[in-house]
Amino acid sequence: MSDNTIICPKCATVINLDEIQAKKYREQLELNEQKLKADFAKREEEIKKEMWTKALRAAEEKKELETKDLTIQLEEFKKKQEVSIKNELELRKKTRELEDKAKNQEIENLKKLDEERKKLEQSMKEQQSKKEEEMIKKIQEDQGKLLAEKDKQMEILKKSLDEATRKANQ
Repeated sequence: MSDNTIICPKCATVINLDEIQAKKYREQLELNEQKLKADFAKREEEIKKEMWTKALRAAEEKKELETKDLTIQLEEFKKKQEVSIKNELELRKKTRELEDKAKNQEIENLKKLDEERKKLEQSMKEQQSKKEEEMIKKIQEDQGKLLAEKDKQMEILKKSLDEATRKANQ
């Protein structure tokens, strides 16, 4: 140890170079340790920030994915609802058409029945009129025959009366 010492020329203090060297070395080690701790803390903070950023990004991506999925589900629901509404409207339209067709058919049937009834009434009137004409004609013929027979009998009676008057006058 004596060879690593020096004596101060002004104050005659013995200075141990090994101690100074050790002190410098310890100070350097402390500085290095503080620097390493600071670097480690900085790196740890960076890693935390990076992990937090990744977690946030992952959460945002998950949220975005869920939002897209919900949007797709909503669109699918809307499309299904539109199809359902369209089908309902189509069904109602067909039902109305069938009801209208049934009503129109019923009206047509009533018109046909009314026409048939009118034709039948007309036919019956014509037949009745024809029968009445035939009866009138027959009655007129019968009356004509009766009148002819009556005239004939009157003629016979007149002749008989004339003959009786003539015989009575003779």
